[in-house]
Amino acid sequence: LPCIATFVLDFSSFNFLFYSFIMGGDGGVVATNRRYLRGAGAADKVGNSTSGGSGDPADVQRNQERQAYEILTTCALTKHKLSTKDKIVACRYGRLYLKEAAIQALLERKANKSSPSNALDHVAKLSELYEVRGQFDDSKTDEIAFVCPVTAKPLQGKVPPAMLLVPGHPEQPNVVSAFAGDNLPPQEFQQEYGPIDMKIKLAPTPEELQKVKEELEQERAAKQEKKKKKKKDKRKLEAVEEEKKSEVETSQKKSKPTLNSEIKSRVESALESNPVLSSLYVDKKKK
Repeated sequence: LPCIATFVLDFSSFNFLFYSFIMGGDGGVVATNRRYLRGAGAADKVGNSTSGGSGDPADVQRNQERQAYEILTTCALTKHKLSTKDKIVACRYGRLYLKEAAIQALLERKANKSSPSNALDHVAKLSELYEVRGQFDDSKTDEIAFVCPVTAKPLQGKVPPAMLLVPGHPEQPNVVSAFAGDNLPPQEFQQEYGPIDMKIKLAPTPEELQKVKEELEQERAAKQEKKKKKKKDKRKLEAVEEEKKSEVETSQKKSKPTLNSEIKSRVESALESNPVLSSLYVDKKKK
């Protein structure tokens, strides 16, 4: 019996060591089919996606810069590369569009409510798109390359980011670096590049974009509430005016019989005071 127990124990130990060697000792199963091995090692590459999923700050920054560069050089609607000859507009999300393509998309959506969604779904009307006038790097002829007119530095999605001045001076570029926009004296900046009603950060980070979306939703909610209040006040004013009109008409109706009675009383009094008229009036009544 001791020999049998020793043999069983040794066999169990061998079995454990064998499966640990084959399977790694992690409680898994033996993969006998190659389809279970498809994609092996792919998890090691997930962090290299454009979202910066690796968690490495340097990778995250490089991915954001690459995405920002695409936004600053590509029409968000058609995905075509922008050129210095194109008429370009921007939205509050900091995206760029070919003006003609953007107008066409808005017209199609107005004509057909069931038109497919696109990059302009957040834009309600043409006035929510803003003209882009840039200063460009002439050495790059194959694609658009913004240059800050203040610092003369290229704006390629890197820090400092690009900023759109709305509406800006019609004869001056209105795309500058955020550094220049935040550090120049406001009066001097307005005089050179103004008037400035709004500053839109082009190609914002995901966090900045989320903040812009929330601000836009709040603005639209406030406008909608203001519009509702205006309609409500208009209906209230119309009701008051209608009530006043009704009161005037009622007053006029009541005053007419009183006026007629007063005139009749005056005529009768005149007849009674004049014997000739009174006799004629009485004779006629008798006849």
